[in-house]
Amino acid sequence: DIIVLKISDNVTMDEKEPKAVLTGTHHGNEINSTEVIVAMEEELLQKYNSDPKIKAIVDSREIYLVPSVNVDGFIRGTRYDINGIDPNRDYPGPLLPEHNSIPCITALRSLVEKIKPAVVVDYHSSGQLHMFPWAYKTEPCDQQALFSLITSNMSKLNNYRFGSISTIIYPAKNSSADFWYWKYKLMALGIEIGTSFNSPREKAIQETLPAAYYLLSEGIESFINN
Repeated sequence: DIIVLKISDNVTMDEKEPKAVLTGTHHGNEINSTEVIVAMEEELLQKYNSDPKIKAIVDSREIYLVPSVNVDGFIRGTRYDINGIDPNRDYPGPLLPEHNSIPCITALRSLVEKIKPAVVVDYHSSGQLHMFPWAYKTEPCDQQALFSLITSNMSKLNNYRFGSISTIIYPAKNSSADFWYWKYKLMALGIEIGTSFNSPREKAIQETLPAAYYLLSEGIESFINN
């Protein structure tokens, strides 16, 4: 199982609003990815009545936050799940379309299939990167121009680099971003936070949240309209 927190102005209703899923710790030792999700949760709730920009996001979106995808790895402080499997290499994809995922990835897939979001963001650490498909090959995805535009605007807020996963960091098979894009044509991002696993928590949060709020407001709108 995974823990999911829904944030919206009417949390008990399924409104006709754009939905987004943001996740932490696919890799259990990348603690800052969970810290960012928790900080986002706190800020969206605590500043709802005092920050007009946050109120506008919450009132017009359905936001699903998953603090930790790989809870076993998070508890044990390791990249892998309890059986030694890397959760972010355990998705189906163009190369393994019938692959059966481990339970935590199956749970996340079920959530996405049920709520049908426009955007899925998976936070990792580290590298200060905004990344999009493809990961399994270096050829551009069909929406590379749009993804580049949105992530370049995010990068103006924190000086992160942006680009496709395979070209800006390394090729990877059966990753989350490729699956969300291949299966559902979602805006699927992998974001590498900070400069190391142990980047200061406050710095990681400060450089990540403004870009997240841009994505949840203007970025998601650009994706839907295109």
